[in-house]
Amino acid sequence: MIIIRGNRRAILELSSSSVKLLIGPAGKARGINSFTSMSEKTSTTEGLLGNRMNLGWYEKHVLPEIIKFKTYCDESGVSDIKCICTAVYRKSSNRNDIFNLIQEKAEVNPILLSGEEEAELAPMGFEKTSNIDGWKLFIDQGRGSTELTLKDPRGKEIDSF
Repeated sequence: MIIIRGNRRAILELSSSSVKLLIGPAGKARGINSFTSMSEKTSTTEGLLGNRMNLGWYEKHVLPEIIKFKTYCDESGVSDIKCICTAVYRKSSNRNDIFNLIQEKAEVNPILLSGEEEAELAPMGFEKTSNIDGWKLFIDQGRGSTELTLKDPRGKEIDSF
């Protein structure tokens, strides 16, 4: 595992299927190589019993990945971590218990995104951080897959894979 040191920021996304980490420079990005991303499939929804998360299951299957990524951030000189939580956390009636567990064990403060916020932030954040000489790279990391889309300075899609 390559560790890049320096003043960096991170987004730790806790989703229905995985824990994802994106680390980038605190200032302006100097190309796509300025970013580090990692993902671990956790199948978080499997811990739901109705609308409640089984905390024992969560602590065994999801929390270790959060702690692993938080440790990586600490070792990589990350100065700011935003931990965002999506759909499965909105569904969990005991999400405050989950958030307390994350705060206590991983020492990060989860932020619950509404469905609308999740839909609005994804393209907006990548457009701002991946604009290199007018070229834009959009990254959609979802349920076990990642799609990359490259657009030229006029906004024309060049490739998507």
